[in-house]
Amino acid sequence: MIGRRRRRTLIVAAGSSVFLFVGNDTLTAEGKQLLCPSSAIDDSALALCRDWDDRHSSRSHEMSITASGTHNIWAHTPNSDAAATASGKSYDCEGDEYLRSLAPGKHEGVVANYLSFNTAQSTGHFVDRARLFERCTGGVINFAEANDVAEDPIKDIGTKSSTGSELYDAYIMMYSFTSEASSLGLLETLNDRIRDSNRLLKYEDIFPKVRSMGEYRKDGKTNIDLLMADGDFFVPVVRIDLLERDNKPIPHTWDDVVELARYYNGTDLNDDGVADDFGLCIFPRAGSGFYDAWIPELVYSTWATTDQTKGIQQGFFFDEETFEPRIGNGFERAMNIWKDLWGNSADGCITNNFVSGRCAIGLAPPGCWKGAFVNSEEGG
Repeated sequence: MIGRRRRRTLIVAAGSSVFLFVGNDTLTAEGKQLLCPSSAIDDSALALCRDWDDRHSSRSHEMSITASGTHNIWAHTPNSDAAATASGKSYDCEGDEYLRSLAPGKHEGVVANYLSFNTAQSTGHFVDRARLFERCTGGVINFAEANDVAEDPIKDIGTKSSTGSELYDAYIMMYSFTSEASSLGLLETLNDRIRDSNRLLKYEDIFPKVRSMGEYRKDGKTNIDLLMADGDFFVPVVRIDLLERDNKPIPHTWDDVVELARYYNGTDLNDDGVADDFGLCIFPRAGSGFYDAWIPELVYSTWATTDQTKGIQQGFFFDEETFEPRIGNGFERAMNIWKDLWGNSADGCITNNFVSGRCAIGLAPPGCWKGAFVNSEEGG
């Protein structure tokens, strides 16, 4: 129901991002469920959505993108097997232990509208997982694409000064933008849900620093409002087989990294007979789309190692006493290191460069490596 204040429940996350699930409201128009948020678009676009729904309702497992205001809608029509499942009251929950733990058909007739971001590049597996969930439970999850991963979810959730649109039941968003929603009680605290599901969830196995990003301290209690999938910090990966073959030590300093990148760049690292491989593979690199905005963070990762020697309680952008900028020798050194590394590097995440053996060293956020190795044939 549009326009009603609703309580929201966070259930999963990606990147420094969260995946939010809320109630069971379904958008309707003239008694018919639509595959787009009807109140968010003008009459002409709504007519296109209705026409699309009429023409494609009988097609098998349909996925489409329809322009809708500031968003794109990935509209899903259940395939013929799913339709038969609904009518025959039989469900497929045999995919894994989690699916087998669910009551077959427990969400039959429930539709959730999920506001995603950059799905094809960053969370394509969410779509696959949603379809398995649908076949087991009978529920339907419609995917929509946000233009701005920080602002669009907040516009829908609402703030202290403005009521949200409340069109979506789920979001992927940056955790650092959720504090106000937590303080206002717009997010359901997940402590009890996690406790009840922890045999499969294994919440304690999440990296502690990343886990704490989803916690909000309120009224003397730590509320788990967000369930994080990963955190964005840079993780190095090194080809040990190359170092052993060439009797090279594991790099311990940035100078070591520069030396190895120079040594291996432009050589044959994957035994295809062509000397065209890379000393360093990184993410992001120019051409990474939205993630190009993270390129300065590569420099920060180097700068911090020289100017932030006392841990996270010490800043490196500004002097903590005078607030004077600390741009000096440490920053200059970091820039010079990356001037050298950039010329001996290539992408390591949105291509198969690393998993196909074309990189000596990798440096990227953990989500990149998880996707590279899990989602590729080469990576298993």
